[in-house]
Amino acid sequence: AATSENYRFSAAVAGFGQLLSGSQYLDTLSYLAVRKIASGARGEDELGYRSEFISLVATAEAMFSPVAMADTSHQ
Repeated sequence: AATSENYRFSAAVAGFGQLLSGSQYLDTLSYLAVRKIASGARGEDELGYRSEFISLVATAEAMFSPVAMADTSHQ
């Protein structure tokens, strides 16, 4: 919280990339954590790009959550 909005938002973007790639360095990082970090660092977002990213993370969270993955195993 002591860093700039730009730094925190870029950290959320990097974390999202690590989640999507299945990185071994994730530790406890989750889609929810990335979404919270990005939401807290949205700032003014004049063009809406940061809001769009947050929506993208929410979509990935819904697609790749353990519950969503369990539901697709029945098909």
